[in-house]
Amino acid sequence: MGRPVPGAPLEAPQSVVRGAAAPTVARRKGVRLYNPDYITATSPRGRAGGMSYTVNEAGIALVEELARAGHDVVTLAGRLGIRHETFADIRRRQPEVAEAWARGRAAMGDEINDLLLDNARKGNMTAAIFLAKGRLGWREVGPADAAQAAPTVNITLVSPAAPGDVARIVGELPPLPADGMTGGGDGP
Repeated sequence: MGRPVPGAPLEAPQSVVRGAAAPTVARRKGVRLYNPDYITATSPRGRAGGMSYTVNEAGIALVEELARAGHDVVTLAGRLGIRHETFADIRRRQPEVAEAWARGRAAMGDEINDLLLDNARKGNMTAAIFLAKGRLGWREVGPADAAQAAPTVNITLVSPAAPGDVARIVGELPPLPADGMTGGGDGP
């Protein structure tokens, strides 16, 4: 991506999100520049690679709004006028941007959860199953958490035993009761 050249002609911006007002993303000869409504750019001295972007308050509000609406990171970055890799860098550098993204995604998740719960309560079994699996961790077979799984017992024989050794070891065991069950209790 090239640096903006002072006085270079800029093309009209294109809308990135359908149905949304066209963002004011400046373009010069096919190179997308940041959206000055949401991004502040600085060119730090001594830094190789070019511009450093910072999301302003209006941009943080846009991040939360688009995340709440369920938009993808690529779409969101396009509205800001930056690449999605640059947006990932900004989220690492600016915790308030990462928090806005998380708040928006959480609000969307809560809304979807409410819709699913309403449908499940009305008898929609697909919604009930989805909620049970997604929110409660239920599974069709076995526990969802490996910590809840039954312990595995491994028996390792160090060396092959001769037939006489096996008979001697088995001979030392107490004989089974006539019914074939192991004793040890007062139960039936």
